[in-house]
Amino acid sequence: MKAREAACGVVELYQAEWCPHSHRVRQRLTELGLDFVAHQVPVDPAERTGMERATGRRSIPTLVLDDGTIVGADDEILAVLDRRFPETSEAARHRAKAVEEWPEWLRLAPSRTDGFVGSRSMAGRSSERRSEAMAEFVTVASSVEVAEGEMTGFEVGGERVAVANVGGTLYAFGNTCTHLQCSLASGELEGTTVTCPCHGSRFDVTTGALLRGPAQEPVQSYRVRVANETLQVEL
Repeated sequence: MKAREAACGVVELYQAEWCPHSHRVRQRLTELGLDFVAHQVPVDPAERTGMERATGRRSIPTLVLDDGTIVGADDEILAVLDRRFPETSEAARHRAKAVEEWPEWLRLAPSRTDGFVGSRSMAGRSSERRSEAMAEFVTVASSVEVAEGEMTGFEVGGERVAVANVGGTLYAFGNTCTHLQCSLASGELEGTTVTCPCHGSRFDVTTGALLRGPAQEPVQSYRVRVANETLQVEL
């Protein structure tokens, strides 16, 4: 947790309406009877420069309490709220109402739910096409474009591919987090682990394996070869 000068004692939530982790925090704020100001952020974390200037963070949800304390990640936010604020007599009724209204929410927002299902289905079909078609190495860029300890995202043959340089060895993997399609290349690389900038899912860049949720599926891993400083990945 960090702290900044409080803005007239106002609780602020940096969030997006499509983000289920933001929804968890909004629901808890409602149960606790806390008024707050919601700041809508861009979908791409790389474009959240205004949020970063205000909070030092780009991932959502991020909460700024009335004393200026900055808290990130929904589980941590909920824990802090529960320590600081007592439940109101309305809390249980708000929880029950949320469960009651959930089917109606889905009915009124079919494009959002269909979009998530479609994205997951498309990812599956893309993997099937790759296994059925003859794989080939495709030139991505110069190998020197990806510095040691860094990651870069590329569009390769219609695929979003991230390349990480770990100790001088290059690894290629899907650049789209399997949780809510955020760019992994915009996240943090520590050793062979990449952390998604949106909600903290972690993947092994050497294999694409899922190391920590909330994502539930691994990302695609690609074979890499370098010849005369030319970086290629196998699609």
